[in-house]
Amino acid sequence: MQISIISTSLQKNSESRRVSGILKNFILEIKSKVKCFELDTFEAQVPLWTSNKKENSDFWDIKHKKISSELMSSQAFVLIVPEYGGMASPSAKNFFLVFNNGELDHKPALIVS
Repeated sequence: MQISIISTSLQKNSESRRVSGILKNFILEIKSKVKCFELDTFEAQVPLWTSNKKENSDFWDIKHKKISSELMSSQAFVLIVPEYGGMASPSAKNFFLVFNNGELDHKPALIVS
């Protein structure tokens, strides 16, 4: 089983990233055979979604395919979503736009805020 842990903060070395590490360790303590894929959207430099994939072609050609493959392989997700002014972070919303090719379809998710 694979679980993807996604941190969607807009800041480097964020608390969300730290919390994702804690949750990963907690998951592995419960079930050591679980594979955890960690994604920090800031660190991975996930660009703002646009229909023009020629911009940021390095991301779309290389990183997007690798991340998309890991998400497709996951059976569940944990999203760490910091609150910005009473709303989800723009990075969290952007994540759902960038990875919209069925990677997340019909799979359970836990949102941590």
